[in-house]
Amino acid sequence: MASKCKSKSCNPGGPGGGKAGVADGVSPVVVAGCQELVLNDDHIKQYMDAFLENVKRGLGKATNPSAIVKCFPTFVQDLPNGTETGKFLALDLGGSNFRVLLVELAGGESHMDSKIYVIPPSIMTGPGEDLFDFIAECLSDFAVTKGVNDQLLPLGFTFSFPLQQVGLTKGILERRFRSGY
Repeated sequence: MASKCKSKSCNPGGPGGGKAGVADGVSPVVVAGCQELVLNDDHIKQYMDAFLENVKRGLGKATNPSAIVKCFPTFVQDLPNGTETGKFLALDLGGSNFRVLLVELAGGESHMDSKIYVIPPSIMTGPGEDLFDFIAECLSDFAVTKGVNDQLLPLGFTFSFPLQQVGLTKGILERRFRSGY
């Protein structure tokens, strides 16, 4: 089935014309090698169905332990409504980088400052206590740099690893970290 995208970046041959993916100057060998990566609507439907089935397995109490997609309760108490104001800190841990953010909300407008810290391999493969000490040091450095180290600010923590949250303030890692940890 032909792509419904009208953009030349999706369909360099033009809508309904030319070979999909053939741009000026691209080697035919490269184009041929990439053809197996092109997804048609049937492939996308199969992936959607498989994803939904795995989410259902992750949501099922009996099937969750063996599910590929883990679905755990999050204990979210409220959702934002756009009227929030104030300063907030955010931490984002995933892969080989750690990011600290200062977000300022003012009635529908926002401003964000952030800094990325590269996590040394010795921290990634060392004891968990060393990782969380590193996180605390980065947060302290960022707070001092941004002049908010003397303020009590709400903080959110995105932890991109499988974690079973068993309460509002408690979680248990599901299995050993991925991505080098």
